[in-house]
Amino acid sequence: MIFIFYLAMPISALADFSTELVECTDAQTLLLSCTGEGKNLDAALNAARRECLRWYLEQMLVDPAGASSLAERIELDRVVEMPRGAPTRGVGIKSKFRTEKGVRVSILTRLFRARLDSMLERLDALPEKLKAALQNTIVDIEVGKMEGGEKYRTTLDELARSFISSLGWSVLPRSFSKLKGKTVAKPNVLVELSAVRRTRKLDWGSGGKRLAVTYTVTAKAIDTVKNILIASSVRTGTERPLFSADAEWQAIRDSAMDAVCRMELALRRKIARAQ
Repeated sequence: MIFIFYLAMPISALADFSTELVECTDAQTLLLSCTGEGKNLDAALNAARRECLRWYLEQMLVDPAGASSLAERIELDRVVEMPRGAPTRGVGIKSKFRTEKGVRVSILTRLFRARLDSMLERLDALPEKLKAALQNTIVDIEVGKMEGGEKYRTTLDELARSFISSLGWSVLPRSFSKLKGKTVAKPNVLVELSAVRRTRKLDWGSGGKRLAVTYTVTAKAIDTVKNILIASSVRTGTERPLFSADAEWQAIRDSAMDAVCRMELALRRKIARAQ
C-alpha cells in the first residue's frame, strides 16, 4: 500500500516546478513534468495537465496569452493523460502540497502530440509560417560520425526518417544522393546525426559483472540555402545492460528519438517565431 502525505508549508517554500520536457518516448508522445494548483486534488491535477498543454502550445505560438486561451478550448482528456497515484511506468503524481488556495501538485504525464496536432489543424490554430514550412520544406538526413556504433548507422538513419516524416515533413528517400541526372527536388533542410557509444561494467550480484551500453546522439538541423544551424539537440539515453538481444538497439533508439524530437520541436519554434 502506498501512502502519499500532504505537506503544509508556505507556497514560497516550495521548489520551483516549471514545466519540463522529460522525454520524447516516440513521435506521438511526450513525457512532461508539470505543476498545477486547485481547490482540491482533482482541480490541481487538471490545472497541471492544462499547464502541460499550454507549454506545448507555446512552443508553436508566438503569443503566450494566445496559447493560454487556446488551451482552454481543447478537450483535455483527449490529449493529456490523467495521472493517478505514485509514478509508475513514467506517469504519476510526483508530489502534492497544501497551500493557501488548496492543493498544489507536480506530475509526470503523457501528452499525445499527434492527436493535439490534428486538433490544431482543425482549429486552424497553427501559425501560417509553420504551416507553409511543413508544406514547402524538403528534409534530407545524413548520418555522420558513429563512434563505436557503426553497425547501427542504418538504424539511426531509418529511425530519424520515419520520425520526422510522421510529423508532417517531406523527407527525401535514402537513395536521394544516388539519383544523379534525374529531376529531384533538392532539400532545404539537412538533418545531421552522429552518435557516440559508451560501455561500462556493472556489478550483477552473484552473476558477476555485466556490460552496459549507452548512446549519446546529436541531431542538428541546417538551413542548406543559408548554410546556418537552425536547431540542435544532444541526448544521452538510459544505460542498458547487454543481457538481451535488442538491448543495444533499444539504447540507440531511445537516444535518437529524444534527440530528433527535441531538435524538431526547436525547429518548429524557430520557424513559428521567425520575424
